[in-house]
Amino acid sequence: MTGDIEFFRKRFFGGFNQQDVSGYISRLAKERNEYEAEKDNAIREAKALAEEVASLRIELEEAKRAESDYRKYKEVVLASAGKFLMEIEEAFETVRTQIETLSTEVYTVLSSAGTTVASLP
Repeated sequence: MTGDIEFFRKRFFGGFNQQDVSGYISRLAKERNEYEAEKDNAIREAKALAEEVASLRIELEEAKRAESDYRKYKEVVLASAGKFLMEIEEAFETVRTQIETLSTEVYTVLSSAGTTVASLP
């Protein structure tokens, strides 16, 4: 209500002025209708906001799930890459050992050949 104090004019015989009373009732009905419309708008807005919140919660859950899947994928890839690097390191070490062994054998053969060539007349 507007908060205004309204006084009704009295009629000369019996009761209040009919125009004052009907005007007051009309104004109250108009205010009630306005408040009712505002309430309906507020309810619609609240429902729309609730739907938006629900939608955002679903998006958040999907993002969390995708992030979790990505983290698991990254862990698997990194573990696989680490295993592959260890295999390469082992293969490199094997090849290095073989090269050292072969180079020692070649050096021995060449030394022997050099001694043989030096002893020739």
